[in-house]
Amino acid sequence: MYMRGKLVLLGIFFICALGLCGCTRVIDSPADEIKLYRWEEKFDNGNTVSLSFDESEAHFTANCEDFSLELNGLYILTDDTLIICDTDSGSHDSFAYVLFGDKIELSCNGSVISLKKVKDS
Repeated sequence: MYMRGKLVLLGIFFICALGLCGCTRVIDSPADEIKLYRWEEKFDNGNTVSLSFDESEAHFTANCEDFSLELNGLYILTDDTLIICDTDSGSHDSFAYVLFGDKIELSCNGSVISLKKVKDS
């Protein structure tokens, strides 16, 4: 009887473990991780910058004291470059990036900005 109880508990454990394995996200590259999360930075002066992705578009927003910028459209994402083809203006903007765990550094035209990963709550 004691052995049977152990086998039942072991079976329940394996079923639970297999069920949890289906909930994990597979991240094969920096590009995969960047697409999975929203990235943003809120500065002391009230300025904000954010980057996010949906199924087919990238969304980059910068709200500053003297200007606002929104880029929304199709994108190309490699392991070190992001190109957003803005739907409204027809232009495309290119960013080099480096991923540092929960932070990403975006570079464009000699300027660099760091954004933090926004985790689901």
